[in-house]
Amino acid sequence: MIARRFGKLAARFVVRLANPTGATLAKPAGIGTIEDTPPPGPNQQPEDNQDKPRHPTPSQRYQRQHTNAGSPDDTETRGQIAEIRRDAVPPVVVIRNVDGLVGLTLTGDALKLLDRLQVGQHVAGEGQKIDEHHYTIDNLGSDD
Repeated sequence: MIARRFGKLAARFVVRLANPTGATLAKPAGIGTIEDTPPPGPNQQPEDNQDKPRHPTPSQRYQRQHTNAGSPDDTETRGQIAEIRRDAVPPVVVIRNVDGLVGLTLTGDALKLLDRLQVGQHVAGEGQKIDEHHYTIDNLGSDD
């Protein structure tokens, strides 16, 4: 007998067992079903939940939202002073480091050190990176 079961073709049949050897039959007959499940098409993947990404837990979502994925390079820089533009508003110190010439726009506490800075001096600054060649610096220190 062929029937539709859950939208799929299914063949049902009766299995009868007789003359068991070394066993006792509780029921000599049973019903078997063969379901016709077509293989996945060329653009269809078999259903397998193991490869699907798991949804993050509320704790994991919170951690991701509140984690600073940046690096110290986003807030710190250091190098040797190549030029000081004291008349610029705000003042700018140009340093030479691994990225080449980098302009440091001085703000906040960094302005207090401006009168003591000299070309050739090594400085380290903390602030905000604008791009590889520009920072806004709030705190400036000298290694000399």
